[in-house]
Amino acid sequence: MRRDAAFARELLHLLDHGTARSVTERAVLLAGAANGEGGESAAGLPLGMRDRCILRLHTALFGTTVEARGTCPHCLEATVLALTSDQLHGIAPTSAEPIRVALDGYTVTCRLLTSVDLGRAARTDNHAQARASLLTASVVHAEQDGMPVTAMALPPHVVEALAETLAEADPFAEIRLRMICETCDGTWDAVLDLPQYVWHELLDWGHALMWDVHVLARAYGWHEDEVVALPASRRAAYVGLVLND
Repeated sequence: MRRDAAFARELLHLLDHGTARSVTERAVLLAGAANGEGGESAAGLPLGMRDRCILRLHTALFGTTVEARGTCPHCLEATVLALTSDQLHGIAPTSAEPIRVALDGYTVTCRLLTSVDLGRAARTDNHAQARASLLTASVVHAEQDGMPVTAMALPPHVVEALAETLAEADPFAEIRLRMICETCDGTWDAVLDLPQYVWHELLDWGHALMWDVHVLARAYGWHEDEVVALPASRRAAYVGLVLND
């Protein structure tokens, strides 16, 4: 993955563009940056594939450690679980096979959800409408005893089975963790929101880079592009000289 000055400028523009965007839209921007293909292609990826792209971006920029943070529900202490990108890549890959559920006379063929589907669901008026939007998007074809039925005609227990099958087919879409509190040994289940985590890591990187630009522009009159073009180690050395002067 690129690590040149042009890519750094692209990431700064991405932060500008993503600040007022939804969580899903930010995830698409991150995945698009990782792929180098823009957000449109990333928006159509299954969520697990999208988030694997985001993990690759994180690894290239910030290294192999990902920290899951939470608050212990038993003693309210802050807890951090350090994971490696290798551990996360060990999660089963997104299924490329057709997804079918057959239960109690119902046969349903469905597809994995994408960011486009999440965005459409987010624009509905309430939770029930959002669930209906996701169900309709996922179901490609459904039958009851050989007769076609709509997605909304599926009974709750078939919908539940469908949701479980989709989760099994795309496990990286919702990374579930078992957290352990070092203070009280309490345990609880949590979900790692990888897009949000990487977005905040990128925000911290962007703020640090803008601080470097601010310091060196005031000291030497350099423009932003000139500062960004410096290798990180040399830029840090110049900032150190200015601050220690």
